[in-house]
Amino acid sequence: MMNTIEVYGRTKAIDVHREHFGVVKGHMIKTSLPPPTPIRYPDVWPTTLATADGPKLIIGTQAMNALVASSMRLDRREAPSVGASTHSFTLEAHADALATRIFIDKESMDQATILANDASATAISDTHYLGQLRQLNSKYDSMATFFLARASGPITKAHVCQPYSLFTLHDYDKSRSSNAALFSYLGSAVITLGKDAKLARDDVVDCHDSSTGKANKIMAGILGLFDDNTHHIPIIKNAALNKLLEELAPLLHPSLAAANKTVEIAIAAAFSSN
Repeated sequence: MMNTIEVYGRTKAIDVHREHFGVVKGHMIKTSLPPPTPIRYPDVWPTTLATADGPKLIIGTQAMNALVASSMRLDRREAPSVGASTHSFTLEAHADALATRIFIDKESMDQATILANDASATAISDTHYLGQLRQLNSKYDSMATFFLARASGPITKAHVCQPYSLFTLHDYDKSRSSNAALFSYLGSAVITLGKDAKLARDDVVDCHDSSTGKANKIMAGILGLFDDNTHHIPIIKNAALNKLLEELAPLLHPSLAAANKTVEIAIAAAFSSN
């Protein structure tokens, strides 16, 4: 059962976080693109891609690919899988992908069809906007990083059942990392103001004063981007800010993993009551 997915565009012009493709050492990189041979669902291909972060379960089409960020086995008792890596269900062999059947919740499909036909739609839902941002560790100076392209199914629609991202980690009640607030500020600003979004000096000061170690040095570097009389700096197309944010992001990964452990428990409870 796939509970949460993140959608990515196929080309750099659409999405700077698109799945990589091309040739390495004379061999084609394995991708989630549907093969040209006959398959069960035309132009829809479920597969597992091996990455440095672990195996990723993906459903690929010609136009996009959907990364499974949360899933659960219904045929055996085990903890839900929460995060970008899926170890409990893998489709590494071509034959496994060919044999896989995909079942879609009808209500979700109907809602998705309405959304797809609405040219003015910019979000999947009108609630929990930060929760619709994908978990990304780079390119915070690009608008594509702030696409609202994450959605969860009906059983896990409560925010406590959805995987945390850097943009929502600040909401985790037991989070001891004040640095997570900075990504929450970034996400909220860009969702509200788009390319004109700005980061406030006062918000950075708060994060700097409550941080320690390497994170504190990074926050000091971000404060250095403000002139003496500047209270806000742009987020989009700000390469200097992005560089520092990319250094800060990995420092939050241990907190992210701990937070997602609580999501596993919440998902298990949600399924046990259905």
